[in-house]
Amino acid sequence: MADRNAARAELAASRFDRRALHLSLTASLVDTWLRQGALAERLRLAERTLQLAERTLQLAERRYRAGADDLLNLLDAQRILYEAEGRSVQLRLARLQSRVALARALGGGWRPLKSLVCGHRSWWSISTV
Repeated sequence: MADRNAARAELAASRFDRRALHLSLTASLVDTWLRQGALAERLRLAERTLQLAERTLQLAERRYRAGADDLLNLLDAQRILYEAEGRSVQLRLARLQSRVALARALGGGWRPLKSLVCGHRSWWSISTV
């Protein structure tokens, strides 16, 4: 009788642990999914800012060549463009990292791919298998 009660208690604890794990994984998945959406929006805005910075630099270069503006304004436009490029690259990296986190939250992992050139395992990809 005591063994049966201990087995039931162990089964209940196992179910509780499994449910807690399920809730934790679901929360992680939702968090990662929301982060992915927010990063996509931030990246869209950063890409638009980058386009505007490129256009501003073009205009500053024309004005400088025409003698209508000084070198300081041209250098400032270049600085703004480089900062926009840096932000865009950082956001693309964060988005890719978020995609990896999302794939892992969905149960994916890493698996080696065979190199097309050398025939050995040198590249890695995300697997959801």
